[in-house]
Amino acid sequence: MNNKQKIIYITAAVLLILFVLWFIFDGVPVEAYKIIPQDAIKGVTVTGTVKSREDTLVASSIIGNIDKFYIKEGDYVKAGQLIATLVRTEQVGDVESAIGRFDTAYWELEDLLTEPRRQEVEIAKAEVDKTKQKLSILQFTIGRTRLDLQDAKIDEERYKTLEEAGAVSTRELEQKTLRKKELEKTLGETQEQIHVSMDEIKQAKENLSLTLQKIKRQQVEAAKGRMKTAMGDTEAAKARLDNYVITAPVSGIITDRILHIGDIASPTSPIVRLIVPELIYLSMQVEENELKFIKKGQDAFAVFDAYPDKVFECSVKEIVKQVNPLTGTFEVKLTRPEKKINLAVGMTVDATIITGKYKNIIIIPTDFVIQKEGKTYVFTQFGFWARKTYIKIDNFDNNRTKVISGLKKGEVILKSVERNKLKENNHIKITGDYKL
Repeated sequence: MNNKQKIIYITAAVLLILFVLWFIFDGVPVEAYKIIPQDAIKGVTVTGTVKSREDTLVASSIIGNIDKFYIKEGDYVKAGQLIATLVRTEQVGDVESAIGRFDTAYWELEDLLTEPRRQEVEIAKAEVDKTKQKLSILQFTIGRTRLDLQDAKIDEERYKTLEEAGAVSTRELEQKTLRKKELEKTLGETQEQIHVSMDEIKQAKENLSLTLQKIKRQQVEAAKGRMKTAMGDTEAAKARLDNYVITAPVSGIITDRILHIGDIASPTSPIVRLIVPELIYLSMQVEENELKFIKKGQDAFAVFDAYPDKVFECSVKEIVKQVNPLTGTFEVKLTRPEKKINLAVGMTVDATIITGKYKNIIIIPTDFVIQKEGKTYVFTQFGFWARKTYIKIDNFDNNRTKVISGLKKGEVILKSVERNKLKENNHIKITGDYKL
């Protein structure tokens, strides 16, 4: 082989290599999507916020500093459950002082009724009064016992919650339960004593036939008046003290603790926000052209900005057929997710309302679909070349299109990386697979 032939062969080989490299690496850069029939759901994507038909703001009826909280955000509370107490040192002192005055008046009356009498009639009258006052004392005692029993029940419920959370021992809970049972026993015994006292009054009245001497009668009446006044003062002080105890007006979830220990509470400064779970709903805004696809009872999937990694199931509860004049949208109400979740009014949420479910259909990315001069087509792969293929379609959702005819399983459709660069019969270079 002479030098001329060698040069020809080398030149041909170089040209062949260059052609192969051009064929492999040149071409219009495209993304590929392989046609695979699949089951799919069709939905309308909407945004909105958490709302409630009733947002209860719990405030105190008086002005005072917050002393202690018995709940935290996210707790479920029952109606009447203790939420917080205000600083009440002075008010507790008022109650104790009133009880002291009552005790003093009681013993004054006791002294009067136990002094020697000249006539049996005076003794009988004193016995009547004494028994009446004894009954009043028992009635007052039963009132105090009921109040103590109420506090004991609240303590027991609170310790049950704390024991379940591991914050207190079982022994401490048992002590609270024992205290409650002791008070229940005391309550029963006091009620029995009241019945006995009523019988004693009846008997004493039957024995009474004469009146006390005027001076002694006045002294007894004065002592009785002082004891009655002290009892009234005690009840009034207890009523004022109750204003310093904040309880839940309804059962629900504490979504926000607005004030903190030491803050000033008042009728116009709410302490906590309480939501009734059954009254919470998701208020979603829907465009007018999508409203026709939504029906009551349809399933929906919601994602809250506060819980971005979790999907919650809910459903369409109500469709408000009244346009919002500011946004031009309609309100669709979704049910609160059944799964336990701490929701607060005002939370933002995205949801997809399921309007249809399909099996074994072909859906493709809308970006691959070209509509021109009244015709719809896609580019399909034919070896290393792009081929125009006409299809019939139906809109599926915002970024997917349902193919009615024109494509089949296994075919690969193409989309140029640079917009509008791909033409029919173009040599192509696939840069990657498109992810739907």
